[in-house]
Amino acid sequence: MNRSLLSGRSQQRLIELHRAANVAMQELNQHHSLLIGALLSCDNATQRMMLDEHRAISAAAVEALLKLGTFLNHCRIAESTTADPT
Repeated sequence: MNRSLLSGRSQQRLIELHRAANVAMQELNQHHSLLIGALLSCDNATQRMMLDEHRAISAAAVEALLKLGTFLNHCRIAESTTADPT
């Protein structure tokens, strides 16, 4: 039987942070394609607007990844009730 090393509360938080990071990265990837298109074919004002949006979306993605990384570095692992010799 495989038991998680994380408590139930920590498992839930891990799921929440993983989903948030995943959504943020998807948004970044989608916007990146739009940005490239704008840089190749749009006027200066549109390019500046897209760059500003991309910076904000990038910052949000980095923040989501940092929160996930911080959680993983500091999460509490539940004490084992049985010794596993392997």
